[in-house]
Formats: sequence, structure tokens, C-alpha cells
Amino acid sequence: MYRTYTHIIAAVILAMLMPCMAMAKKAKAKTTWHSPALQTVLGCTVSRPDKPATDTNGKCMTVVYLENLACEKIGRNSNKKDVRWLLDNGYKVIEIDYRHHPRALAPHLNADIMALNDTLAKGCFGSETDISDSRCYILFEGYRIARDVSYYLDDPTVYNYPDCYATQHGDSLYMDIVYPANAARDVPVLLSFSYSNSYAGTANEGCTARYKHRRMFLGYTFSMFDDSILEGSPAVGMAWAIADHPKYCDWGRGNPQGGRQKDYGAIEAADDAARKVRAAIRTVRNLAPAMCLNGKVALYGFSRGSTAASLAIGDKPFEE
Repeated sequence: MYRTYTHIIAAVILAMLMPCMAMAKKAKAKTTWHSPALQTVLGCTVSRPDKPATDTNGKCMTVVYLENLACEKIGRNSNKKDVRWLLDNGYKVIEIDYRHHPRALAPHLNADIMALNDTLAKGCFGSETDISDSRCYILFEGYRIARDVSYYLDDPTVYNYPDCYATQHGDSLYMDIVYPANAARDVPVLLSFSYSNSYAGTANEGCTARYKHRRMFLGYTFSMFDDSILEGSPAVGMAWAIADHPKYCDWGRGNPQGGRQKDYGAIEAADDAARKVRAAIRTVRNLAPAMCLNGKVALYGFSRGSTAASLAIGDKPFEE
């Protein structure tokens, strides 16, 4: 009788555990990816968070995590610990194991970064088809991300499009910062101003959150132009950050106060943009002690992001 009850209890416990075991199995998957840099197939592990963070279109925020590289690993945490941190913060994590291949360093890895961004821009990786094309990051092992760091409260009288933007008192401009965790030493940071756009909305839709945080939109940034400079900078011992473009407005729109639509269509008002650029630099430097940064900031930009970055040059005083 005792043995019968024991068997029944064991069967009940097993039945209760089976869904959990299935969920655990479903939460992690193995796949492969062909590396242009190494000209070989690499093993990948895809891990899904318990509570996914999503973009405004409901797609999963994703990190491609490059591990066991040939370049220096500045962040001293174990990869297991940093991947767990990313999962706890809602990111889907795709780990690519480079197995310490001698070509897994700069500049060879830049070819892989470009290929990865081209794939991720399509919203997929292997069997994963719910990847965000605007909230997707390539991180070197040992690095973490601070997302949506506010750096400036936008003035809606300068770029007041759509009409409701001014009445809603504008919005903050944000940046994402990728930094080494528990670093062996403090590092400089490469700061870029996005050549995509985050903006308040459109004339037809009015103000909407749909277009916020588009600074990493691959269709207008890294994938469209095969740009690997920012995301490749950890291979040479740097952190990196990408900030919203100073013109917080739909591309081709501008509506200065008292002006006509498109008066500031594709350009930024110099004084307004310069204030924002300098605020971004101050923000990065203020966060330096917490992120193992050394306070040295290199400015980088492409297309209109370069005109924004250039406004850091000069000594004209602005109110902080």
C-alpha cells in the first residue's frame, strides 16, 4: 500500500513538473550562424526572458551577445552572469560562441556585425521571427546596456510638429549606453547622434508613442549603411553610446514657432542642437563613475548625425 501511494505521489509531482520542464526547454534553443569573418559556422544559443521587453510595435528587444572572442574581455563578470542580467531586464539573448578563434577581433568582427544587422533588420534570426528592428543591440562579452537614458528636455517651440507636440510640453531626448560591467579599467566612450529619428508623431496620427526610441532603427542606420563603427568599438577597448538626433521631429518636418511646415525640414537649428549635443556629453561624463568610463568622449556621426556631432565643436557658452 505504501509503495502504491508513493508511486501515485511521484506521478502527480512529475505531472506538475512536466509543464515547467517544457517551458524551460522552450525558453532556450540551439541554432547555428555562418560567420563571414571566420568563414565558418558558429554555434548559437537563443534564450528568452520570462517577461520580454518589447518595442512600441510589440516586437522583442534583443541582444546578440558575442562571446569567447580573441580580443580582450574588459568586463570581468562571467558571461553566464551578464546573460542572466540581460534576461532579467527583458532582452531576448542570442549568444554566438566564437571559441576564441584568432580572427575573432578587430577589424574582422566588423564583417560579422554588418551581416548580423542586415539579418536583424528583417526582424528574424534563425527560427526567431519576433525581433525588434529598432531595439536590437550587438554586445561584446562583458558589456551591458543602459537604455533610454534621458539627456535633454526638448523645446517644443523649436520643432513643434505635429501640432499637439507643443501643447504636450515636448518630450525628453534619450540615449543608449553600452558599457563594460565590473571592468578591469575605465574606458573612453564613442558617442554618436542617430541618423535615424525619434519623433513625436505625424499630422495624421497626432502625438503617439509609436515613433519614440527609433534611434537604433536598423533600416535607417547600421543596416542601411553597413555601419559597424559604433558596435565594433568594444573590440578596441571602448564603450559606445547612441543618442536621439537633436531634431526631435519627423524626417522632412520642422515647423519652427511662427514658421512654415518644413522650414527646418532636414536640418537642425544650430543653437538648439548644440545645447542638446553638449547636454549629451555632460550626461555621459556624469554617468562615467557608475559605468567604468574614463570621461573621454569621442564624437562620431554619419550623414545628418555627423552635422549634429560637429556642433560639439566651439566654445560658445550655453545655459546648462
